[in-house]
Amino acid sequence: MTLTIRNMEHRDSKQVQMIARTSWHATYQGIIPSEIREKFLASAIKNSTNGISAVKRSVKTERF
Repeated sequence: MTLTIRNMEHRDSKQVQMIARTSWHATYQGIIPSEIREKFLASAIKNSTNGISAVKRSVKTERF
């Protein structure tokens, strides 16, 4: 099996968003209410052209 690691491309944004949603819900279930998690994720990716940059910015600036 060969594994290739590459930079994220625009075409990957939907998969990255799916991974972010899945991991955030699994990680914070029972800690952060689902409504707050959804609000955070929606705001983190709504204006993003590549998905991940907005998530990184939001993690640094969001207050819970």
